[in-house]
Amino acid sequence: MNGFAYLDKYGILHAVASKETALKSSKNGKVVSTDLCDGSGYMDENGMSVFINASEKTFSHGKNKNKDEKLSETEFARKYPKTYAVYRKLI
Repeated sequence: MNGFAYLDKYGILHAVASKETALKSSKNGKVVSTDLCDGSGYMDENGMSVFINASEKTFSHGKNKNKDEKLSETEFARKYPKTYAVYRKLI
């Protein structure tokens, strides 16, 4: 699903369908267009829900809303290069 990614005031990566919503919710005013929007406010790559907290530098993934499996930044970048590229543009 196409949408717009942003980091919220807590540093959490989100993706929503509306650019206006993304701009309003973005902590730093940065928004990136993406085709990884999962429709629930987060991102999905390769059938996995992915989660980044930029403030705490944590990277995790899982199925659907269960994003409990932590990865190192290097592992995350290797497994989810598109999501990681979006994240790098937003920080």
